[in-house]
Amino acid sequence: MSPESLDQYRVIIVDDEPLIGSALVQLFELEGIPAFATSEPKSIIERIDINWPGVLISDVNMPELNGISLMQSLIKQDNDLPIICLLYTSPSPRDQRGSR
Repeated sequence: MSPESLDQYRVIIVDDEPLIGSALVQLFELEGIPAFATSEPKSIIERIDINWPGVLISDVNMPELNGISLMQSLIKQDNDLPIICLLYTSPSPRDQRGSR
């Protein structure tokens, strides 16, 4: 379910993995920071207002629209919007062998 307005949130998280978005929302809300997560990056482009007073955190590797393209689209709308792009990967078999 998506809220009608994003104005009440100070952090928007965009990630195609819903569990990661939910975990990040919980971390921010434990600190008293209103946060919202979505797995639909295109919906954020249409809904975020110019001068929205928050920060957007986005995964880079997403199938529908990658985080870099999302960032470029949002910067065209609001050049001052703070955006953090996250790039994380699963450990490779080589990494797992090294931890034994």
